[in-house]
Amino acid sequence: MPINKEKRSFYHDIAPLRLTVEGHYGKKEVLAFRDKEGLVLTKEEVIEARKEFLKDIEKAAEFYAVPGMEEVIRKENIKKSIASLSFLIEFQKKENGKLMIPDANLKQLHFKTNLKRDWNFTCGGCGQKTSRKGNKHYYGIDFPCLPSLYHSAERACSVECGQHIWNEVLRNWIYENDYQDVFALHL
Repeated sequence: MPINKEKRSFYHDIAPLRLTVEGHYGKKEVLAFRDKEGLVLTKEEVIEARKEFLKDIEKAAEFYAVPGMEEVIRKENIKKSIASLSFLIEFQKKENGKLMIPDANLKQLHFKTNLKRDWNFTCGGCGQKTSRKGNKHYYGIDFPCLPSLYHSAERACSVECGQHIWNEVLRNWIYENDYQDVFALHL
């Protein structure tokens, strides 16, 4: 069921303003409202906003009462989550409308030659031990599209292994977040 996004009501543009007032009763914290320009609303404006808000609460109750709304909400939230990532990574759509897993974001790194000992690591793709003996460089995998993996220290011995790690991590992320409906997982 598509959601029709109507024009926002007046009360959506108001924000609470906490104030401390002093009177014959002493100091007391009170709450007022201000509009998007920062001007404090009059009593009449607050009463009008309250009426609009209560009408919208009734409409919202009807929305949540419709069978299957949990699934609509879930899908809308997935769209929003993916859209928020689109400024970090460009997702391509397939013909069926699903998003493709993007190419790996690999960074070629060079082994340091000024070390007394050979630094090495085990490739996250093939499990092969990799060092500067016989290799000039290796690959770091960056996950800018996944804030939870942003500081990941995945390393690969080759572009192919880097792509494999990238695909595996993204597939796990897709399944963990229940995004299978959004991404094309089969090539």
